[in-house]
Amino acid sequence: MKKYLFIGLTIIFLSNLAVLGGVMHNRSGEITSQLTLTERELSLPYNMGAEAENSGISVRLNWRVPSEEGNYSTNSRQVKIDKQTLIALGFNESYEGGRRSESLALYWALEFNGVLHRMELQKAARKYGEALLAHKEQPSDETKRIEKRFNEYLTKEKMTNSRLFFVKASANLAALDQEFSGRKDILIVKGLAKTYYNGQNKNYILQLNKFLVPKIMVPLQYTDIFTNLEPIARYKDHEPRYSLKVLWGARLEPWIIEANKLGK
Repeated sequence: MKKYLFIGLTIIFLSNLAVLGGVMHNRSGEITSQLTLTERELSLPYNMGAEAENSGISVRLNWRVPSEEGNYSTNSRQVKIDKQTLIALGFNESYEGGRRSESLALYWALEFNGVLHRMELQKAARKYGEALLAHKEQPSDETKRIEKRFNEYLTKEKMTNSRLFFVKASANLAALDQEFSGRKDILIVKGLAKTYYNGQNKNYILQLNKFLVPKIMVPLQYTDIFTNLEPIARYKDHEPRYSLKVLWGARLEPWIIEANKLGK
């Protein structure tokens, strides 16, 4: 019995040692990205109270894919790609039958608070302007409902929605680093993705699943800024209540070095 207990404790010790070694390697090398994000990009878990009690507080990275014209959505996780790009990413091209590929770990480049976000603001403002004009020209309950809906979209874009946008995926980290060299608004992470063929539109789709590290643990010394903060439903508009300075290291894994309360 003692023998098995010793083996079990040894396995736990070695596992913890490997984890700590990975953390040290990630943080001792070059800082690959540095961003100050707010609640718009770093949301609290819905079970924050239980999480804090059991294992501390973590925040989840919120990101988006640019919306297509005429289809305003902040929930899409799909981008169109051609066959050449699909092969370059490491996928097999034979998915015309409608089945999805196995997941691959790829390097993702994301842009924070840059051109893509400004374009989303412009789209939302244009849609609201069109809806407002339509209601003025033909007042009705329906045109009023549409005007209200696009006004809400615009408010969310200004105040609540994430400003972190997917730009590109690659199987080659060095090539991605070179392409976005000097861009302080670019974050490079690793994420899982699948692909499939859309027979109706005759194109390939890259389905972006999730970051390999989707959550960031908040160090104990910064948890006081979350005191009395309650999770807010995603559909409710509100100004961000905190900001966190986040670094990404040699393994493209994040950690927090600064936290501040925002607003009153």
